[in-house]
Amino acid sequence: MRKKLYIIIAVTMFAGVILSGCGNKSDGISLSTDATSGGDFANATSSEMQSGAGNGAVYVYVLGEVKKPGVYKVAAGTRLYVVIDMAGGLTDKASRSAVNLAEEVHDGQQINILSKKQAKKLAKSEKSSATPGESGNSGDSSQININTATADELTKLQGIGEARAAAIIDYRTKNGGFKSIEDIKNVSGIGDATFNNIKSSITV
Repeated sequence: MRKKLYIIIAVTMFAGVILSGCGNKSDGISLSTDATSGGDFANATSSEMQSGAGNGAVYVYVLGEVKKPGVYKVAAGTRLYVVIDMAGGLTDKASRSAVNLAEEVHDGQQINILSKKQAKKLAKSEKSSATPGESGNSGDSSQININTATADELTKLQGIGEARAAAIIDYRTKNGGFKSIEDIKNVSGIGDATFNNIKSSITV
């Protein structure tokens, strides 16, 4: 009789332990807040990217010539050099002169770090599309140098025909060139009236 009582008590205690363990088990699914691994999103969790920057935080996408391209979460007002450092720094191919490391980043910004080759190509493209006189004195690039211009170029000047163009070339050859634009009046057939018409279009 006593042995049966011990068995009943033991079974009751075991059942209680089992039920207690089940009661502590969570019914929900726990979501990790650690950063996801791999890909361009290695530095921002999926829940963070869906909910946005939040208070005092911004998300910046860095790509191109950095060692670890991706989306980075930083404090508002962070300078670009900090984000670049988080991305592992610039590669050996990166063009440092093509990026302002001191600028403040903003939420949703995409920053593409150019290679030296890309930066050089871009600079060349911008230079070729620049308007005349943009990189120097205004109008200089459209002026005709009377010391080096060909006969065809000289005839583009108002009032200068083939005969006068030939006379200009003859004069500069014999006299070692023009010292000033006013010297062109020494050429036969070019007086004050003609000079006033062309003075803004010529240089030496």
